[in-house]
Amino acid sequence: MKSFLYDESETATIIYNNGFTNGYDKRELLLYAKYLRHVLGYKDVKIKKKLIEFCSKDSSFNEVIERKHIKFCVKNSKVKLFTRTSILITREEINRAKKLKNFVAQKVYLSLLLIAKRNRYNSVSIKLFTEIKRISGVNCTTIELGSILHLLYKAKLIYPTANEKNNFIDGYNKILDIDFEGEAEISINSDRDLFNFSKIYEKYCGGYLIYCEVCKKEMIRKGSAHRLCEEHFLEKEKFRKRSARI
Repeated sequence: MKSFLYDESETATIIYNNGFTNGYDKRELLLYAKYLRHVLGYKDVKIKKKLIEFCSKDSSFNEVIERKHIKFCVKNSKVKLFTRTSILITREEINRAKKLKNFVAQKVYLSLLLIAKRNRYNSVSIKLFTEIKRISGVNCTTIELGSILHLLYKAKLIYPTANEKNNFIDGYNKILDIDFEGEAEISINSDRDLFNFSKIYEKYCGGYLIYCEVCKKEMIRKGSAHRLCEEHFLEKEKFRKRSARI
């Protein structure tokens, strides 16, 4: 799992020395291009040549198909390598998450935001199921996590994209609204914070959130049997007592 305190220089150096982490990867290619420009001092023409040479070592790479991305990497390699020391979640993003009347889904959504902001992209690879589950503190199968992601899609918070190349399916969950520079409501400043995000979010909310089965009112869970707000619990008790007298 990638460190939250993300240093592009360190990652780019590893890619330069060892190649792609797990086969041809467009994002890693951009880091490689940045390394060529900012560390080795190469210019556009030489960067393009080196990118093609580097990628050609991977059997899945097709120079014709990836021509536009090579051009993209050469152009965007002008952006300096950065070091990520903290990530924020804004109040608006939390309010957006709370529109999901499902606390687990909220945690998964906010975890996607954290990963995307750490990597400075507006999407998260479908390969990162293990990382998403660890950050969100969700104990579920990959299929169950897929169902949660579908809830986010239905709520128009993410948009899944997938493509197939050489019989291998790859893709990303694109986050439709993300704020990289807003005011922090929750700030994550270390790997320890990241891996404890589930507890940090629960503390922020005042406890584990649940929603009334009848009216969907937000509540703090008091026990495993707690499913109704006070109003509907009293109504249920009145009905139960009336039924018992009949």
